[in-house]
Amino acid sequence: MADACWSCARAGRENVVTALVAEDAIDAATRALFTHSTTLGVRLRPVARRALPRDEVVVRVEGFEVRVKRGLLDGEPVTVQAEYADAAAAAERLGMPVRTILDHAAALARGASQSELGTPEPEKGAP
Repeated sequence: MADACWSCARAGRENVVTALVAEDAIDAATRALFTHSTTLGVRLRPVARRALPRDEVVVRVEGFEVRVKRGLLDGEPVTVQAEYADAAAAAERLGMPVRTILDHAAALARGASQSELGTPEPEKGAP
């Protein structure tokens, strides 16, 4: 089990605490819950995560480089997220809203081919 999700609630009450905890931190997190709450027990459930393989590409927006992370399904980008810091820096220099730069960078990363963007480097930890 890589991670565990635990929760506690008092019967008939809406108060529920839920936490996603790494396996090696379960004992410490449970101890903290017992120490800092009135609960008498916790429920543990193993959880699994599936993630898209990812890459990172660089696009040019109005002359500024913006890094964009892409989630790939069957080799095609299905999710894209521009790096906020890059977009914010470009937006400040251009006097444009950050949202405009984020949207433009994402659109470029969605439609651009590998050859247009260069060779992306896979992100560590991607399956």
